[in-house]
Amino acid sequence: MGLRTPVFFCRMLHGRGVCRLAPPRTIAGAISALGDVVSQLLLENRDTIDTTRLLTCAALGAAVDGVLLQRWYAFLHRVPARHPTITLLQRLVLHHSGFVPLLAPFFITVASTAHALTAGTHSTGDLQTMCRVRQEWWPSVTFSWLVVAPMQLVTAWLTPKPYQVLLTNSGALLWATALSRLSHRPLIDTKLK
Repeated sequence: MGLRTPVFFCRMLHGRGVCRLAPPRTIAGAISALGDVVSQLLLENRDTIDTTRLLTCAALGAAVDGVLLQRWYAFLHRVPARHPTITLLQRLVLHHSGFVPLLAPFFITVASTAHALTAGTHSTGDLQTMCRVRQEWWPSVTFSWLVVAPMQLVTAWLTPKPYQVLLTNSGALLWATALSRLSHRPLIDTKLK
């Protein structure tokens, strides 16, 4: 199966002409909400779903994945195309070394702050949020590098076109689940509490 021109991962999920059952913001918000549900029920073994947290994650997904990420992907598509393989790798490196290290602390900060405000611990929330970002930044970036980036490469090179959207959305669900879990797991260092 020779090397075909790889489709850059952003066009697969939010691409023009792919499938327009719903606006990209809605799909991104739904994927983030589902990731939070998976995090709450499967990873945290909760009996009930925290709806405020769920809505925060959905809103962040719609705003970040549905709007901000779209603009970032449009910028990446303006990177001059050379050989298709080099262009894909160049865009992946830019994305996972530039955007993701900034996106993760933003998501963790907003989710942690919203949780502190709704839990009534807003007076200690700022310190806890800073500590959480410090604690979870590296795990979130390494998850992106070790799981999401390889999945995007597999999607671009090996996955038949009809299945690319499904695989990309699955990667987005993994990323949303990881971010939700990292944004809400207990602080490890007791001094940070």
